[in-house]
Amino acid sequence: MSNTKDTDMTIHPLRVGIIAATIFAALGLSAALLPAGASVIQPSQTIIETPTEFVVTTASGKYVKEGIAAFEKRDYPKSVAMNKASLRLKPKGKTAAAALSNLCASWAMLDEAFRAEAACQAALTIKPNYGPAQSNLERLESKRATE
Repeated sequence: MSNTKDTDMTIHPLRVGIIAATIFAALGLSAALLPAGASVIQPSQTIIETPTEFVVTTASGKYVKEGIAAFEKRDYPKSVAMNKASLRLKPKGKTAAAALSNLCASWAMLDEAFRAEAACQAALTIKPNYGPAQSNLERLESKRATE
């Protein structure tokens, strides 16, 4: 492991497995999407702030990009469908985390708080310090507090 200025989170592997299995089951996804190890967010990622205050982020993959386009047009059901299509291709790393984080934002806009939270948690299981998912989870919690 390299020393970084970021705080390392150490989570017991069994706990991660239980959390991941629960989250992925709630999303209807296969746990095979989880990589053997998690990595930290890369500074080169592109984040798109939307008028909704939720964040969608770009990643490789046609379906993620189509999901972002749908989100920006406020077509949240289509955004959900595109990000789920991306996840069915079993992406790894950033692409998987981006699709899950974007799925979180879309479900939040559809008032599907449980699914939104599960998607954000799944993204953070794959990439524990993934900024877009952390941001969306915070915004989801803020949205809940004001309701």
